[in-house]
Amino acid sequence: MILYIHGYNSSPNSAKAKFFKKIFPNFISGSYDVNSPKLAIKQLSDTIKKNNVNFIIGSSLGGLYATILSQKFNIPALLINPLITDVSADLYKHFNLNSSYIEEAKDISKNIIDITNINEDLLTIFLSKNDELLPYTLTDKKFKKAKKYYFDDSHRFIYIKKYKDLILDITEHNLFK
Repeated sequence: MILYIHGYNSSPNSAKAKFFKKIFPNFISGSYDVNSPKLAIKQLSDTIKKNNVNFIIGSSLGGLYATILSQKFNIPALLINPLITDVSADLYKHFNLNSSYIEEAKDISKNIIDITNINEDLLTIFLSKNDELLPYTLTDKKFKKAKKYYFDDSHRFIYIKKYKDLILDITEHNLFK
């Protein structure tokens, strides 16, 4: 089963979620409490256990959660312009996230996974060089060993359908190792 985790200003019924549902027969789009990282991780962990998830796709904030859950459950993940915990405070302000939310997200990252010792072999990352919210260079520097692909797209990856074959190859490679 493939789990998609949407971003902060998105939903389980977003265009990306609908696209993934169309190309993957065994697919679920996770919903979670966007206001509490601790509750979100618990909800998504329960979804993984209940549905026998063996691949995660996460976008933006969902990419942060996908990273955490990938490490927690030893599941491969495709991260799409993932949020990382050490991005600038300006970005958190853009999403209207308060400091307690930021601290909770950092605490989750420290307590669930050792953020200094991430198994990057589990991660494939799509980065947009034109991302208007998250400078791709920060993620590029943080994940030195993960397989990365660079695109001329936006934060929301509005041209995701163009990458269908690559996405299918990545999931197939990870699911049938």
